[in-house]
Amino acid sequence: MSSNNDTLTELHFKTFENYLAQQVEAYKQTSQSVSKLAESVNDLVLAEKIRTERDERVQEQIKTLQASIDKNMDGIRWASKMSTWIDSYIMKVAVPFVFTALIVLIVANTFDFSKLVGK
Repeated sequence: MSSNNDTLTELHFKTFENYLAQQVEAYKQTSQSVSKLAESVNDLVLAEKIRTERDERVQEQIKTLQASIDKNMDGIRWASKMSTWIDSYIMKVAVPFVFTALIVLIVANTFDFSKLVGK
């Protein structure tokens, strides 16, 4: 009976050793998965930190630009009025007048008016 008991005990030990080996392997795989997950989370946290810093810089630039616009609003309005004035008056009135005057001067210099008078 002792031999039978020893065989059973040995089988139990081998089964238990196999079970422990499988558990160790499962723990290794779980540990690797958790390690990869931790690395991914760290990468995401770093990317979020970089994005947050970039967003803060952009917000600062926006505030600076808004302050500059507010400071120079009178000049912006004046430039807008001048642009409208140039578009409406100079381009529609002054430029045609100047070109008409140039054409009249060119014609006056090239045409002999003495033929009209009869001399």
